Amino acid sequence: MQEGTKDRRGPSHPPQCTTSRLNGQIVRMAVGTDRSVTSGTEAQHIESVTHHSMSPRTIPRHLQQSGLSASSPLLGLPLTQNHKRLCRQWCDKRRIWQQNGMKLFLLTSHASVCNTTMVGFESGDTVERGC
Repeated sequence: MQEGTKDRRGPSHPPQCTTSRLNGQIVRMAVGTDRSVTSGTEAQHIESVTHHSMSPRTIPRHLQQSGLSASSPLLGLPLTQNHKRLCRQWCDKRRIWQQNGMKLFLLTSHASVCNTTMVGFESGDTVERGC
C-alpha cells in the first residue's frame, strides 16, 4: 500500500503501517546473521521508525508470510524454489541409500550449508580424512 492511501481491508486486517522500502529494510535485518537481534529488539526498531507499536510475535508471522523463516530468534535463510528442490532430491537420495543399507556421511564446507555434499558408503569402507 502506498503512503497516504486509505486501507480498505476491513477490521479483520489491521492497516499496514510500513512502506515497502521499510519492509525491505526490516526483512534484511531480520534474516541477518546477528544473533543478538530478537523479535523484541526488531519490534522496538520498527516502532521507533514508524511510530506504531508492533508485537514481537508479529515479526516472525510477517516473515513467514513473505516466505522467510525466523528460527532462533530471527535468524533464517530465505528458501528459494531451487533450495526446496535440492532438499527434496537430498531426502529422496537419503531414503534410497538407507533402503540399500548404505551408511550416510555429510561432507560440509565450514563456509556455507549450501556447500554440503552427501556421500554414501557401503559397510566396511574406510574414509581418508582430508585437510
